[in-house]
Amino acid sequence: MKKLLLAYGRRMLCSLAACTLIASTGLCFLGRGKLIGALFIGYVAAAACWCGLAQRIWRMADMGLHQAKMQMWIGMGVGMGTVFIVFWAAIQISFTVFLAVVGGFFFFSLLTMYHLAVLNYEHADKKNSMLRR
Repeated sequence: MKKLLLAYGRRMLCSLAACTLIASTGLCFLGRGKLIGALFIGYVAAAACWCGLAQRIWRMADMGLHQAKMQMWIGMGVGMGTVFIVFWAAIQISFTVFLAVVGGFFFFSLLTMYHLAVLNYEHADKKNSMLRR
C-alpha cells in the first residue's frame, strides 16, 4: 500500500507542478503575478481537507459503525471549518485573492479526483487481468 501511495503522490506532485507552472505563467502574463501565493494557499487548504479525509477513512476501517459515523461528522466539520476560515480570510483581502484561492482549491481537488480515478482504473484493470488467467 505504501508503494501505491508513493506512486500516487509522485504523479500528483508532477502534474500539479506542471499545471502550476502554466497557471503562474498565465498570471504573470496578465500582470497578476502577486496572486500566485493565493493560488498556493488554495492548494494547501485543499491538501489539508483531502489528507484529513483520507486519514479519517483509513482509521475508520477499524472502528464500529457508531464511531465511524461520528468520525465522518467530525471530519466534515473540520474540513468545512478549514475551507470557511481560509475563504473568509481571502475575501477579507480582496475579491481577486478570493478567486485565486478558490481556483487553487478547486484545481487541486480536480487533480486529486482525476488521479484517484486513474489509480482506481489501473488497479481494477490489474485485478481483472488476474481473474482472466
